[in-house]
Amino acid sequence: TSNNYYLTGVQLEIGEVATPFEHRSFADDLALCQRYYQKSYDTTEDPGTSSNTGKLNFAVGSAVNTFHRFGVEFRTSMRAAPTFTVRSTTGATGNVRLNNSSDLSATTETPGTNAASIYINRDASAGDFFWYHFEADAEL
Repeated sequence: TSNNYYLTGVQLEIGEVATPFEHRSFADDLALCQRYYQKSYDTTEDPGTSSNTGKLNFAVGSAVNTFHRFGVEFRTSMRAAPTFTVRSTTGATGNVRLNNSSDLSATTETPGTNAASIYINRDASAGDFFWYHFEADAEL
């Protein structure tokens, strides 16, 4: 009565000869998908959501620099250099969360297939920390 149709356990083939059914684990499927898209948000959360769950953190150890660069290493090598987006834990694009009190502008620098860098131009204070989320999109 709800007009829903569920289909599972199907493998599409090109040609007229069927090959044995390919069984993959969830981990294998996830790794294949992560070649195209990754995010720091939990799997059930949409990017841009205000969330501390799964956030990444960079802490300032000293007060000698006026800028900070830190990297994000991808879980799986991407199929190509992705479009990389950094977001504050408030969901604001192009920002990181400074000391959980305010958003601060951040720039992403030349992502590659294995990692990306985030750049912040700000005078350092010992003990400052930045919270953030990211998205890496290398879809076709």
